[in-house]
Amino acid sequence: MYTKRITALALALIMTASVSAGCSGKNSSAGGANATPISEKDKYAKEIKVSAAKGVKESIPVENNLLAKVMKEKFNLVMDTTEIPQSDYVTKMSMLFASGEPPEFIYSLRPDYKLSEWTSAGYLKGFTEDEINSRFPNYKKQYEDKEWPSVFKSLRNTDNKLYYFPGHRPDNVNMAWVYREDTMKSLNLSYPKTTDEIYNVLLKIKESTGKVPYVSANGGNQCLWAFSGFLQSFGMPELSIRDLSYVDPTTKKFVPYAFSEDNYRNFLKYMSKLYKDGLIWKEFATATADQTKKFQTQGNGFVLWGYPEKIAEYNNISKSADANASWTWAKDMPSAYSDKTYYKREPYYNAEGIGFSSNITDEKLARMFDYLNWACTDEGMILHTYGVEGVTYQKKDGKIVYADNMVTPIKATGDKAGKYGINGSAGFIKTHPDIKSVYRPVVEEVEKNFMNKANYLFFEAPALQYTDEENKKLADMITSINDTQNEYAARFIMGQLDPNNDADWKKYIDTMNKIGLDNFKKIRTDAYNRGNK
Repeated sequence: MYTKRITALALALIMTASVSAGCSGKNSSAGGANATPISEKDKYAKEIKVSAAKGVKESIPVENNLLAKVMKEKFNLVMDTTEIPQSDYVTKMSMLFASGEPPEFIYSLRPDYKLSEWTSAGYLKGFTEDEINSRFPNYKKQYEDKEWPSVFKSLRNTDNKLYYFPGHRPDNVNMAWVYREDTMKSLNLSYPKTTDEIYNVLLKIKESTGKVPYVSANGGNQCLWAFSGFLQSFGMPELSIRDLSYVDPTTKKFVPYAFSEDNYRNFLKYMSKLYKDGLIWKEFATATADQTKKFQTQGNGFVLWGYPEKIAEYNNISKSADANASWTWAKDMPSAYSDKTYYKREPYYNAEGIGFSSNITDEKLARMFDYLNWACTDEGMILHTYGVEGVTYQKKDGKIVYADNMVTPIKATGDKAGKYGINGSAGFIKTHPDIKSVYRPVVEEVEKNFMNKANYLFFEAPALQYTDEENKKLADMITSINDTQNEYAARFIMGQLDPNNDADWKKYIDTMNKIGLDNFKKIRTDAYNRGNK
């Protein structure tokens, strides 16, 4: 069921002419260079109401909508926002589009939310790079000059237009291998630098503790999410489970489908060995998040591909069974190769972004761009990240910090940002930089460590540019390909099929080709060649 909240508050504050001119591009009436400028009061005299939709994990009752107040005060703009549970989001949005009455502004757009299908159907409004430069310049300024060409090339449609605007990702590197330092020290072990060493370490932990050393689950759809860090050790990007294609950073070769290559088969051989020897949790393919956490609280899990900034959380889980549990993060990445090591470099942009339905009027679009450009300024980033000074944040030693009553990245109790109508951080807005230096200093340490390590390689997302016809073909085959790959991955790892056996491997490849893998590879390769001209 939808939950709906309509934000509408009184006009009280006028935006300065200089800010508005930077936001809207034009700020004078018709009549040429000598025309009388339109005052901010006149420009925003008319209230504009825009319908919007947002996918949410949980609906938080709003008690003091700070964002709505500012939007009303600065731009006389009111957002009529419908919140849709993420579990129903794609289905409900598809129904709204098909009905001809979709929301005019969309907070939640992602490539995996049928973005290509909605674009091909004409549901979304697109913008050329020139239009972005003139109408949404502050969005582009979130990216460094060296980043923007790659971002635009990766996100543009075949008509060279952008149909959704994801924000700049705040982190360069935020994942690493984490482990129980207390256990490793007690066994006189150091963290491994190769996959063979990982096997030996896990085996010694199991023999010493009688527990399962590696515990992780599937993430809800693909069983390989339980082992995404190991994928990277074998030369595949951690996000290949989602992206499916990648460019090898050593050979520069485009790989249209990650899960039919020799390195994937070697990965399966390795994981099946870990499974057979009881070094990974046997419920990885079916366990829920709650079941996984319960198993960990029973003392299982000593090594994990995870987030160094969550060390305190890992400690709390393990301390249920061992009061001396102490996690830390590894400064090296293990590799299956002697001459190359891969680490996970985050993409330049978030997966989630914003967009407009094609039915939005020019008047509403102009007002929205005024707001959105302001939202990408320092003042706007502060509001969307922290809220309002004296209410949800304060300044301390020259830095912005959340008020004592607020939930923060290091404090789980208190008022959530949603209570005040703010996003905590918005998908299309670069998170204010203070939040990392104040609350996430370990991320800065991780970035410095891996980005400066000699001979460490990372994957960059390839730019793929599809035609409408290709998008339709991919939509018809992608579910079958993903489901079949997932089924075979579980069977290979759990020993129902043997990845060392050529006949079993051929059976998998033949099955994938029958459901369209060859055609999938051709479409992806053509899209890559087209997108990288």
